[in-house]
Amino acid sequence: MSDARTPQATSAERSSPPCPPVGRPAPGPAVRETAQGTWYLPADCPGSLLRVPVGVDAGAIRRLRRLGLPGLMPIVTILEDEGRVWVATPVPSGPTVDDLLARGPGLGLGPGDAAAVLGAVGRSLRALHTRGLGHGALHPSEIVIAPDGAPLLVAVTTGPGHRECDLAAWADLAWTLADAWCGSDAVVAGELRGCADLAEVVGLGAALGALPFATGGVGRQRAVRSWTAGTACAAGQMR
Repeated sequence: MSDARTPQATSAERSSPPCPPVGRPAPGPAVRETAQGTWYLPADCPGSLLRVPVGVDAGAIRRLRRLGLPGLMPIVTILEDEGRVWVATPVPSGPTVDDLLARGPGLGLGPGDAAAVLGAVGRSLRALHTRGLGHGALHPSEIVIAPDGAPLLVAVTTGPGHRECDLAAWADLAWTLADAWCGSDAVVAGELRGCADLAEVVGLGAALGALPFATGGVGRQRAVRSWTAGTACAAGQMR
């Protein structure tokens, strides 16, 4: 198990050249709106740009980045422009878990992928909670699947007092993934729903300890490639 202070790099961090640390962001088209901000395709580098909500302090994001917590979306650069804060990340803006859920069962994701997402997100939340922080906006759209299949939690607007909200949201996610990705295995679906109850009644530690076996990232890598090809095809048809 890796130490929370030295998180393992994802393939997105290892293989994608970072956005240059310029003084102003260079956003291209907007991609999506989420509670953590508005995603843009960068005009001049790989990865993504996220314009965080009004009022979020750049210093708070820098402090969060310095903690080096496992499973959070990596932040390469923090930019300030005309009173707004932007973050640059080597991770593509999608797919998120919400995107994969919207595509339905055709992507071939199963119970082991559900357990992998829940485990990664749960460990990230637990690491935040041990430092007196919380996410407070956990939704499938706030979980990006990296090209290597790693689930990454988008977290820039953390703050104190979100623990109970996080536990309820993680439990909702467990129910959602049990319904969407465990149709072929009623036993595992029931186990995930049981973990949801544990999270709210006992805590994330107990819930994480009861999660079923998680698969590696091969299936999620295929799902990412399929989703990316599908969105590229759709974009081409719209031109």
